Amino acid sequence: IGGIMAGMGAFATRFIGDGTVIAPAPLIHLHRAHMDVLSSEDIDDPQEGVRHLRNQLIMNYCYGHQESNLLLFPYSPVFNYLNHDGKNPNAELRWSTMSEHKSDWLDRTPDEILEEPFSGLIMELVATRNISRGEEVVIDYGSRWEAAWNEHVANWKYAEFKP
Repeated sequence: IGGIMAGMGAFATRFIGDGTVIAPAPLIHLHRAHMDVLSSEDIDDPQEGVRHLRNQLIMNYCYGHQESNLLLFPYSPVFNYLNHDGKNPNAELRWSTMSEHKSDWLDRTPDEILEEPFSGLIMELVATRNISRGEEVVIDYGSRWEAAWNEHVANWKYAEFKP
């Protein structure tokens, strides 16, 4: 993205035809509030003076709507290496057609899914055109993500570690 390298990337080890499922990804459903890193200055009453420090790093790998408590984390090694290309993606995410995918969950509310004690949703990474051996597999993260990334790059400052 704009000459800034981030992420390791996922590269095709063989030719992948248009429409081919590259990798399935079962999804763990997580509650957004569980991704908060909190701190309290009061040792005697940790509920007093609680402040939000940041989000868990796992948030970088979750899918979800900004106004929803439901986050979906793909536990498939390929998904963690996917990089963004908003101009020329060669793959996309789709709901799985595998029998293990509980497609009826898609008619539930986010809160109903969060009540489930086990995983049931599966996505698939699918080629949207032919992908050559050695070519990076990329998806479009969306314009909001790209704008946030560009803002981060523009404002990021290198900080030296000082022990």
